[in-house]
Amino acid sequence: MAALFPTFDDAWHQVSHLKVALRAGVKVRRQHFRGERWFVIEDPFANQFYRVRPAAYHFLIRLSRDRTVDEIWNERLEADGDEAPGQGEVIHLLGQLYQANLLQANLPGDSKRLFERQRDRKQRELRSQLVSILFIRIPLFNPDIFLKRTLPLFRWLMSWFGWVLWFAAGIVASKLIFDNWESFKDNTQTVLSAHNLGWLYVGAALIKICHEFGHSYVCRRYGGQVTVMGVMLLVFTPLPYMDASSSWGFAGRKERIHVAAAGMIVELFVAFLAVIVWANTGEGVVHSIAYNMVFVASIATFLFNINPLLRFDGYYILSDLLDYPNLHQNALAQAKHLVDRYLFGLKTSLPPFDKLSEKLWLTTFFIASAIYKFLLFTGIILFIADKFFVLGFVLAIIGMITWLIVPVVKAVNDLLTGPRLATVRRRAVVVGLGLPVCLIILLGLVPMPNHGRADGVVMAEQYTDIFIEVDGRLAEILVPSGEMVEEGQPLLRLVNAELDLSLVGERLRLKEANVRRKLVEKEELVHVLYLKKWADAVALRVADLENREKLLVVRAPHRGRWIAPNVHELAQVWLPRGLAVGRVVDETDYYFSAVVTQTKSHYLFEKGAIEHLRRPEVRLRGQAGEVIPVSDLQIIPADLERLPSTALGMLGGGDIQVARDPYGQGRKTKEPVFEVRADIDPADKEVVLQHELSGVVRMRLDDEPYLWQWIRKGRQLLQKRYRI
Repeated sequence: MAALFPTFDDAWHQVSHLKVALRAGVKVRRQHFRGERWFVIEDPFANQFYRVRPAAYHFLIRLSRDRTVDEIWNERLEADGDEAPGQGEVIHLLGQLYQANLLQANLPGDSKRLFERQRDRKQRELRSQLVSILFIRIPLFNPDIFLKRTLPLFRWLMSWFGWVLWFAAGIVASKLIFDNWESFKDNTQTVLSAHNLGWLYVGAALIKICHEFGHSYVCRRYGGQVTVMGVMLLVFTPLPYMDASSSWGFAGRKERIHVAAAGMIVELFVAFLAVIVWANTGEGVVHSIAYNMVFVASIATFLFNINPLLRFDGYYILSDLLDYPNLHQNALAQAKHLVDRYLFGLKTSLPPFDKLSEKLWLTTFFIASAIYKFLLFTGIILFIADKFFVLGFVLAIIGMITWLIVPVVKAVNDLLTGPRLATVRRRAVVVGLGLPVCLIILLGLVPMPNHGRADGVVMAEQYTDIFIEVDGRLAEILVPSGEMVEEGQPLLRLVNAELDLSLVGERLRLKEANVRRKLVEKEELVHVLYLKKWADAVALRVADLENREKLLVVRAPHRGRWIAPNVHELAQVWLPRGLAVGRVVDETDYYFSAVVTQTKSHYLFEKGAIEHLRRPEVRLRGQAGEVIPVSDLQIIPADLERLPSTALGMLGGGDIQVARDPYGQGRKTKEPVFEVRADIDPADKEVVLQHELSGVVRMRLDDEPYLWQWIRKGRQLLQKRYRI
């Protein structure tokens, strides 16, 4: 590993004359990382740890109030040669130890400075808490004596028997979830409802208590101390926490990994037991708490604890598995090095590691961690705002201050006055302030390509849904699905014995009526008129039955392709009147029908005219590489409450929210939408057009700076989610 600091430093004169020594009570432990030996300096009172290289450790242990820092450094430089710590590293180490109150010196007012440093550290911790506003920790008391006395009660769970029990519970719980999957899945729909929030909190608190005690007991088993127990405000929700960071000083990697993973291991074990309780209890308090414990354990484990991109259990496990101590700090140091060296031109800046693979790994980790944190915290704020808008708004303001304004202010202060950039101050200021200004100008003033997109489907100009018009049993499929048919061509043949018998009976009645009418033609006129009306009524009945008999043969209403992929499943099945069995689609002409929600309709109406939509094009699902030009684009300004196709709604896989409508087949929208129609005639004959084939229409708008495009999308998000 390369030295992170230079051998010689311009600020050396500030510390070279000092006579300092490590304070009494400081503990030192050995550790091995990636085949190298390290030393961990532990402050038992503040529970702080500092990891240093052997050469730096040999320098630190020789510090004395009888000798100057410069004398000891020159001595180690002669003894260790290139392995000796550089002046920059010595300044950094002394600064860290001084701020942590681990140094004592023969300086006037040293006791006063001791209290000042303690106060400064408390202020830094408070600022850190404010930055991590969603994860505030409040220490309460020391549980170490209690843990030490009760450890024998749980030691048997930290053996092979405990692992066997854990796996057995996991297998049983998995089997129960599989057997009751539908019920388990249905309960997730109400887990965030108002009546369940109390039980959700109880489940979260119980799971978190078990999680923290898991860390603590395993840490105590290996000789570590757990000196702090308190309350953590996780997104303003009070939950217990314990500080088992003394495990960082363990010499063995397996012990450190075991402590870091113990919380998740215990949490999952309790979740397994909760599944067993849930599956064997009926509706009630115990049933609800058990389910909520399972839900919380699942979410907490996969979103937070096991994820190495956050500084929770998974992060420390990954650090030990890869032998990367201080992974987060090294990734941040690598990012700072890239900025200092390649943007500010600070040639004395050195990366934390020499190998290219390690540099790439740290850079990737830093970028991935930053992106994940942003997405996670943004999602948390939006989720809270969905339930409690005012609280979500306050969190958004606090997040903007702590994650944007405060870092920017600190960066500007470091840029203007930081000693690190003293030799390249002019370039650093020009680059550090000039790049954001150029970026703002580029994003806010320079017109950039602007597009409007809308999901839609291919629609045939002429198509007809085929419905059964007369009850009957499907006796014969005359044309298989997918064949071209002509107008009037028979498609299906149904039979209805009851209809046939009724028709035979009515025909006999008609003959009877006609005969009786002829027999009385010369009798009284009133009697003749009565028989005539009776005969006419029977004739109408016969005509109706004969028409219904004809309808037992389903015919094509026009030329096109007969599409009925599931009709073979209806063979010999009684089909009721009104049942849809297929569709005849005329494949001669198609158009593309897209829908635009009101929140995204600005490019249709705000600019006022169709000429702003330039070069529209259509791309179809499964054929995204083929661009279909649009010959004519029409905007239908009227509000629509029914989608052109089920495929555009959420029930059909689309993005448009649909309302509950038992007869609408998932086409009735929750809010009005606008329709955009485009005539399409692909020049490439290999493009396959099918009725209701989904795709996207992309419309080129007037160029507009990206900043204003993003602001509009933000406004659309607020309007859509919060109606503001």
